[in-house]
Amino acid sequence: MKKKHSWLVMAAALLVAAVTVSVLVLTRGKSQAYTSEERSLEDFLSMVPAEAFQWDNLSFADYQGIRSPTEITAGFYHLTSYYFNNEKISASMGFSPEDVGQSMAIGTVPFDQAWLKGKFATERVEEALKKQGYLPIMPEQEGLPLWGLEGNFSAGLQIDTEKRDMFFLFGGQTGQRWPVAFDEGVMVSSRDEQALRVSAAGKGPMLSEDPRMQTLLKALAQQPVKQLIVTQAVKVMPLLAEPLHLIAIAQTEERGKTVVLLGLEYADLSAAQTAEKRLNRSLPNAVLKINHRPLTEQLNEHGGKRMALRTVEGQEGKCWLVIPFQFTESGNTNPLQYGAPFRLFAQMMSRLDMDWLME
Repeated sequence: MKKKHSWLVMAAALLVAAVTVSVLVLTRGKSQAYTSEERSLEDFLSMVPAEAFQWDNLSFADYQGIRSPTEITAGFYHLTSYYFNNEKISASMGFSPEDVGQSMAIGTVPFDQAWLKGKFATERVEEALKKQGYLPIMPEQEGLPLWGLEGNFSAGLQIDTEKRDMFFLFGGQTGQRWPVAFDEGVMVSSRDEQALRVSAAGKGPMLSEDPRMQTLLKALAQQPVKQLIVTQAVKVMPLLAEPLHLIAIAQTEERGKTVVLLGLEYADLSAAQTAEKRLNRSLPNAVLKINHRPLTEQLNEHGGKRMALRTVEGQEGKCWLVIPFQFTESGNTNPLQYGAPFRLFAQMMSRLDMDWLME
């Protein structure tokens, strides 16, 4: 009987251990907490009033399953940069980076906005804000509750180096405290009062309903998007002579392989088709001006190759030309490099090293 009893005890212990491991697996990765619909870029854009975006800059990141800082380049810069500083951000903000499923930065300084989408304990956030000197902004308006330093929009906009807090995401790096609006599912902050009021009110057509955005999603977001950067083409290619409006890069996954989509928004289908013919001739010989290395050589180092170009027409006449690049991890691929195919193109954009698209 004692032997039988010991086996029962051992079996029970193993069962408890198995349940414990299962719980850890389910709770440690936040990706288990969000459905595919909740994680979609379109769902996030459905929270942003179209009026809040002027078609200048947009940077989006999905943090689900992220394992290292090299994987993510886009999104709200201050969160992306400090994503693995959980305890320090929690102390300053009242939430952990793991509570944030996605982030997005839209607009141009000082009219830019930071958007966070996740699951926030509002009481903890309010407590953290009060410690920073925040109070509700009165009178209340419809939509998300507004908070600001000393209860107003302007008090937190002064740069004060003595109040620097690198882990307070909304202005803390310069000693500022930007006003913020939030509930349990979304948070938005901006230095610009009008922009924040519009975003917090959440009225009018949403950005996901904008015909131009719908065409962009059709071109670049047929698969779930991990990262996306959209900006005006002239900011990346100052000497641009073609009728090109926007340039975008998106990271998706197809059949287990990382895909980076480089998109170019042209004035019309004819312009896009002309560019397609030209690029089919020039891309095999494209050279980056910063390091004077062939593009194909850089792609090979990342286990990547260019796929067939395609065009996607929009409702307003504009047309996207999409250049897909597929990356395959292999035994010869540097794992640190493989984790950053999107970063490769983001760096080209930030260094204004995209002239090879115009050759």
